[in-house]
Amino acid sequence: VGGYIEGDASTARYNCPHHIKYHNGNLYVIDLNNYIIRSVDPTTGESQFIAGQQGINIITDGTGSSASFMAPKGIEVNDNFIFISDETTIRRINLMTNNVSTMIGSTSTYQYIDGPFGISQLKSSNYMTTNGTDLFLTDDSQNTIRKITSSGHISTIAGDIGNAGSLDAQGTSAQFDFPTGIYADGDDIYVLDNGNYTVRKIDKNLNVTTIAGQVGVSDSVDGIGASAQFDYPMAITKKGDDLYVLDGDNNLATTLRKITPSGEVITVAGDKNDAGWDCEPGPNLTAKLTGAYSIVSVGEDFYVPICNYIFKIDSDFNVTIFVGDGSSDNVEGFSTSAKISNPNNIASDGIYLYTIARNQLARIRIADGYLQFIGGVKDEVLEHNGAINNRAIPNCKSLVFNQNGLFCSSHYGVYRFH
Repeated sequence: VGGYIEGDASTARYNCPHHIKYHNGNLYVIDLNNYIIRSVDPTTGESQFIAGQQGINIITDGTGSSASFMAPKGIEVNDNFIFISDETTIRRINLMTNNVSTMIGSTSTYQYIDGPFGISQLKSSNYMTTNGTDLFLTDDSQNTIRKITSSGHISTIAGDIGNAGSLDAQGTSAQFDFPTGIYADGDDIYVLDNGNYTVRKIDKNLNVTTIAGQVGVSDSVDGIGASAQFDYPMAITKKGDDLYVLDGDNNLATTLRKITPSGEVITVAGDKNDAGWDCEPGPNLTAKLTGAYSIVSVGEDFYVPICNYIFKIDSDFNVTIFVGDGSSDNVEGFSTSAKISNPNNIASDGIYLYTIARNQLARIRIADGYLQFIGGVKDEVLEHNGAINNRAIPNCKSLVFNQNGLFCSSHYGVYRFH
């Protein structure tokens, strides 16, 4: 049951919470179908309204409920502002005043214009990431990667505007084909170039290189650089010097692939020949990871939400059940005594794991596997500003936790929990 009800942890509701970011102890969330930005304290579960008007989907600047959003899709946060990609604009929310201003773009025109605040515009926008200072945005319709500074200046840093391709080159001489997922790591940016079945890297000098995958070929083949092949790279993370990609195919068989600094791709976990709806732990390549599309690394281990479990993948890539007994229900408890129904995303602050299960936000203590539901109402689409326990958070495509908070990306927006 979706809706917009203010109240305590047991009564608050949401309507399709979408993207999420964490910053300075708070989660920030886009409540997509309510067109509202909200925050949640992950420790106490208290949530607060930030900006927007329930049911009003137009772009209007203002403070708090005087502002409105059209199609909030992505979110990033720093110490002073929340940044929202909203239709063809980038909106900025002052964390002190909740004042919303249109930083970049226009709703009256759908143009692709680089330049300073007031001049620059967006044609479309997709996923965002940050290096702690600047925002980076994939434009899947124009096949580019764009950078947005804190002053609102927007520039195309890579990709041939409007033209799809796979050319490695510097900056706008390079080409992408439907870039989606993006991950910033210091001076480097990694892009999942889904239309090309490749993983691309943009260095600090804006040189774009294909570090793994054979352009235009969808398969699961280990190798070095272009001799490796990906079926459909879905999620990317990093541990130590290596990148890790969850890679699935049309038959739902999913594997964990490691990419070394030399570009060697090695399948380290998951049975690539598993074509059924199987979710089974086991030694590395015998494990069944069907349909997994979210992963987080904590210390030496990885955690993957799958079926009615949270799987743990250790440093030897052995897969075990960390939380859940396989039942389709949500029940608090320790490790395999707890129940978690179809968790679909995962993030971590290093102490806890966070995931979404049947419209509830779950927090799992890594030290002992204790599962607690801190937000949402089971099977209800929550959309209320109140304690996080009041909100169900369905349909999140990804969860991200960094110094800015816990964020949920779902459908057309990004939500941050305070």
